[in-house]
Amino acid sequence: MPTLKPIKSFIQGGISRIKLDNIATFSNGITISIGNEAADADSIISSLTYAYLKSWQLSNSPQSDSNYLKYPVIPVVAINRSEINLRRDVELLLKEVDLQLSDLLCINECDFKTITAGDNLDFILVDHNIIANGIASLLNSDISVKEVLDHHKDEGKYLISKVREIAFDDENNKALVASTCTLIGEKFLENIGALNEDIATLLIAVIALDSLNMDPAAFRGTPRDLKVLNSLQLLYPNIKKNYLYDMMKNAKTDPHFWDSLSAKDAIRLDFKEFQFECNRNEEMNNTKNQGSFGISSVYSH
Repeated sequence: MPTLKPIKSFIQGGISRIKLDNIATFSNGITISIGNEAADADSIISSLTYAYLKSWQLSNSPQSDSNYLKYPVIPVVAINRSEINLRRDVELLLKEVDLQLSDLLCINECDFKTITAGDNLDFILVDHNIIANGIASLLNSDISVKEVLDHHKDEGKYLISKVREIAFDDENNKALVASTCTLIGEKFLENIGALNEDIATLLIAVIALDSLNMDPAAFRGTPRDLKVLNSLQLLYPNIKKNYLYDMMKNAKTDPHFWDSLSAKDAIRLDFKEFQFECNRNEEMNNTKNQGSFGISSVYSH
């Protein structure tokens, strides 16, 4: 029987168990690593690789700062199973490390209300810093967020999280990294024993994609992105960054793929929901109302 690669072993040991036996089998609790509701490559890969890192830390360094996580860490994709096949760039990337989209766990496959009955569900948020209304509505209890790693505007939530790193310059309204995977890469480089070629492949591909392969004319990549890319490539020189970038970029812009989508699928492919509060004065009583709006981008040719 062939030896499983570390990332595949992690997937089969955790995610597959949930799929087969139901999330309620984690009766002592569970920590969910989850990206934003657009579920693009950055969100999916950062949640997957960071869950792997946190699980490695819990197994190999029980006395480290990571031991505040009480439960097994499982990555979850923040979309339903019916939408996952729209992520062609992620599908191709996963194949590079012997994984498939079917290996991932989607939000509609998680019985959160069962597991939260005992207040034993924690979250790690990556590539966003406020949990979406659609996911919050699935829970029975208040949201317990242990970590936040993101590069979007700080919404000021979960201020007492153990780790809260938001790489965004509010003064200049600018992200400090092109990709959340850069932040994850920095964490792996601090925990080099957890790093392997499969993890490096996933991170390099997404950082290259989000930074437009560090093209200076694009003004997307930052020194932090470049430093992580160079460090990972130095450790794993056989990883073909340009090949991975071209593969993923072409998958996202393939006109035949976009022509095959319905209008609904084209919109939901990159849909992001944003929440806001507005003040109203009704009969001299100040009240706050919550609202939301969505944005999506589509490819035209």
